[in-house]
Amino acid sequence: MRVSDLGHPGEFLDLFGGRDFELYGHQEEAIEDFRSGHNVLLSVPTAAGKTLVAYSAILDTFARGMKSIYIVPLKALASEKFDEMKRLRSLGMRVSISVGDYDSPPSVIRENDVVVMTGEKADSFLHHDPDVFQDVGLIVADEVHLIGERKRGPVLENVLTGARLVNPDLRVVALSATVSNYGEIAKWLGARSVVSDFRPVKLRRGIYYRGRIIYDDQSIENLPKGNDLWGLVWKFVSGGGQVLIFVNSRRRAEETARVLADASSRETEIDEDYDDDGMYQEDLFDLMRKGVAYHHAGLSLEQRALIEKMFRERQLDVIVATPTLAAGVNLPARAVIVRDTTRFTDGHTEYIPSIEVQQMLGRAGRPGYDTQGYAIIFATTPAGYDRARAYLTGETEPVVSSFGDPERVRFNCLALVSSRLANTLEKIEAYYSSTLYSLQSGIERVRPIIPAALDFLEREGFIREWDDGYRPTQFGKEVSDLYIDPESAVVLREYLAGTTSVDRALLAISLTRDMQTLRYFESEVDTLWSFLEECSYRSYDDTALKAAKTALVLRDWIEEVPMRQICNTYAIGPGDVQSCASSAEWMAYSLWKLSTIIKRESAHEHQVLYRRISEGVREDILALTVIRGVGRVRARRLKMAGLDTVEKVASAGIDKIATIPGFSTRLAADTIRNASIILRRMGT
Repeated sequence: MRVSDLGHPGEFLDLFGGRDFELYGHQEEAIEDFRSGHNVLLSVPTAAGKTLVAYSAILDTFARGMKSIYIVPLKALASEKFDEMKRLRSLGMRVSISVGDYDSPPSVIRENDVVVMTGEKADSFLHHDPDVFQDVGLIVADEVHLIGERKRGPVLENVLTGARLVNPDLRVVALSATVSNYGEIAKWLGARSVVSDFRPVKLRRGIYYRGRIIYDDQSIENLPKGNDLWGLVWKFVSGGGQVLIFVNSRRRAEETARVLADASSRETEIDEDYDDDGMYQEDLFDLMRKGVAYHHAGLSLEQRALIEKMFRERQLDVIVATPTLAAGVNLPARAVIVRDTTRFTDGHTEYIPSIEVQQMLGRAGRPGYDTQGYAIIFATTPAGYDRARAYLTGETEPVVSSFGDPERVRFNCLALVSSRLANTLEKIEAYYSSTLYSLQSGIERVRPIIPAALDFLEREGFIREWDDGYRPTQFGKEVSDLYIDPESAVVLREYLAGTTSVDRALLAISLTRDMQTLRYFESEVDTLWSFLEECSYRSYDDTALKAAKTALVLRDWIEEVPMRQICNTYAIGPGDVQSCASSAEWMAYSLWKLSTIIKRESAHEHQVLYRRISEGVREDILALTVIRGVGRVRARRLKMAGLDTVEKVASAGIDKIATIPGFSTRLAADTIRNASIILRRMGT
C-alpha cells in the first residue's frame, strides 16, 4: 500500500515532502487495525514511521467530526511536535498547543481539532472538567513506555484510565519503543499490538573494547588511532558523520568534551552576538569552535537550544551529554556512543536500565543523511564488556506501573472526588481496578492504601463525607484544580497560618513535595542553619537544608543578583536556577490562590511574589516585564535610563533606547511597538 492509497486529501502527501511512497509493513498494519475500530499499540524503533500512523489516525478522527489530543512526556517535546503538526492546518484542521498553567480551563480542546500537550496538562484537564473528553475521539500517547517512570508514569496512566472511563468510545494510539511486555500494555489498553524491529536506517551495534569494535555479528574492527575515545569518535566524524556520546555526570560531560576538542582540528564560526550572562559561555564557545559541545541540565535553556540548533545544522561534530538529552529532544546522529553504563543514585552506584540504554542507542542513524547508524557501548574492563553484551543481547526491562505509590493514591483520590469521577470507596476501588497497576499487581495491593488516603484527605480538610459519598471542600477543590500534591498544600496552609514574609514564603515553597530542590555542600550548612533560624523553622534535617538552599537561590533570583554570581555562590548552573524558578513559579501561584481563601489580607503580597519569581525581578520593575522581549536584565536597564513605566517606553525615541546596553536599533523599535500595543489594549 502507498500513502496515496490511504484516501486522505492530496495535501497529506505534502506533510512528507510531497512524496508518494510505499508504507512499511508495520505502518500498514497499524493503520488498518485503527480503521477496523481498534485501539493500537505501535512498538517500533526510533525513526521507523510512527508519526505517519499518528497523523493518519488524527485525520480519520477529524473526518468523523471528533477531536484529537497528542500527548508527549516533556514541554520541550510538545513545542517540537507542535511545530511539526502545524502542517496539518493545510488540511483545514485547527491545531494548538497547551502546556501552560495547570488550573486553566480546557476550552482549548473545545476550540481546536488537535491539541498537543504534556501528560500533566491532560491530567489537569481531567481534574477540572472530565466531560471535555466526551468531545475527544482520539488520544495519541507518544513514548507510552514511559508509563513505567515513577514521576511521569502515573500521570499518563491516570489520563488513559480516566479518559476512557469518561468516554468509552474514545480511541487510543499508543506509540512506543520496543518493550518486553508490550502485550501486557496492549491488553490494558484493549489494543492490538503492532511490533517490529525494522529501522529505515540500518543500525550496526557493537562494543568498543581495548582499541577495537566487536560488533553484534561477531565481526571485529581494529581502530588505528589507538585505545581511546577520540580514536572511536574520529572513525565517524572523519567521514562527515556526527556523534552523540552519553556519560553519567555533568563533570564527565565537560571533561570529555574538552579532551575531544583538544584533539580536533576543526574551526567553526560562532555567533559572537549571542548574549548569556551565565557561566559556561566562554568555555562552551571555545569548544564549539572545535566542533564539540557538552549538554546537561546545568546549562541554561538558551545554551542548550543553541547547541541543539548548531548540531542540527551540522556545525558541531560531537555532543557529549548526560542521559537527559536522550529523552528531551529529537537529535539523531550517525553514531551514538554510550560511554558510561552506571550512575550514582541515592548514595550508591547502579547500572542504567536497559530500556534507557536502548533509547540512547536508538538515536543512531540520521534519516536522509545516513544509510547506516552505529550504536556503540564503550567498555574498559572485562565486567564492563560483559555488561555491554547483556545490553545488546538481552531484553529490556518490563514496563511496571507505580500507580499504587501512597503519595500518588492521595493525589488521585482527591482528583477523583473533586471531579466526581468516583466519590465513594467502592467507586474509587473500581476505578483502580481498571488501571495498568491493577492488571500487573492486582487490586488487593492498593486496596488497603485507598482508605488511608481518604482518611488523610478528610482529616486535613480536603474532603468531607456526605450521605451520597465524599465531596471536596473549597480548599480541596482549589488544591485539585491547582494540580499540586495535597501534602504541598498542607505545607502552604501552615505557612499562611503564621507570620508571612518573603523569606518564609520562599522556604515554604521549597519545602513542598512538588518543588525540585538543590543538593547542598557541607561548607554551606552553617549558612543554611542560620537561614532556617531566621525563618523560625526548627528542623535541620536533610530535607530542610535542601529547601533552605533552594530558597536562598530563589531569593537571589528575585533580587536580580546576576546569574553568573548566583551560579558561583551556590556552585550550580544557570539551568539549575531556571529549573528552580520554573518549579517555584507554579508553587508561588498556588500559594497566592490559596491565600485568597485562607488569608485574604495576604493575597496581594503573594501575588507580587508570584510575579517576581516568574520574572526574576524586584517589585519596582514588574510593570516593565509585561513588555514582550523585556526580561529581568533589560527591564532594569530601562529603569536606570529613566524609562520606568510602559507609557515612558512607548513614548521614547528609538535613538534613546538604542543607546542602552543590550538594545539594538531593531530591538529598540520592537520594544517601543510592543509597549504601545499594551497601552492600546489597556485603552490608554
